Amino acid sequence: MLLGLAGSRRVLFVGGKGGVGKTVVASAVGYHQARAGRRVLVVSTDPAHNLGHLWRREVGDEVVPLAGDVENLEGLEIDPARTTDEHLAAVGHQVRRLMPEHLSGEVDKHLALARDAPGTHEAAVLERVAQVLEDASHDLVIFDTAPSGHTSRLMSLPETMFAWTEGLLRRQDRSARFGAALRGLDPDAGAAGIVGTGRRVDQRAQRDHEIRRILLRRRTRFERMRDLI
Repeated sequence: MLLGLAGSRRVLFVGGKGGVGKTVVASAVGYHQARAGRRVLVVSTDPAHNLGHLWRREVGDEVVPLAGDVENLEGLEIDPARTTDEHLAAVGHQVRRLMPEHLSGEVDKHLALARDAPGTHEAAVLERVAQVLEDASHDLVIFDTAPSGHTSRLMSLPETMFAWTEGLLRRQDRSARFGAALRGLDPDAGAAGIVGTGRRVDQRAQRDHEIRRILLRRRTRFERMRDLI
């Protein structure tokens, strides 16, 4: 039944409690589908990875072949610590690029606090899972997930992150309308009369446009994940 289900899917999540054989099932399904001619990627999201142990080869945070006798079966073990570091580094780069330079120290403080905040690791792993799905050219991607509690939190995150991003977009829209209304109160003063120089207005408009672009891209990513799950 499971093998038949996998044959009609592009993405399959294998879940359950710890020690019930999720890695074995994910690998067996992947091997069967690869033998049938499909290109398959098995992805472990469990911090206690067993994929490499099962296949008796080094499997890490980059895609590698799993089986010597089947060329189109590959594996990947998502490293939560590395994924979180890369996620926060990317966020930091974006924020520093959009914020005034004198606030870079405050950005570093907030990111340091966020590293151990509840949900940070799950959000980073979710981003990586979404990225894997976007980048993978495989016919089938099988996720060998962490035990049920961890996975249930991960599976609920796309809905939460989508709603959160929607809220940020609404707040930005209100802020943009408020700014436009302020500028309209004194049309004779022009842009320079509100904030000092026209260049500052242009810079703020560019920053707001970039923030909106980032938020829209994240909303689309989370929407796709939500619909998929």
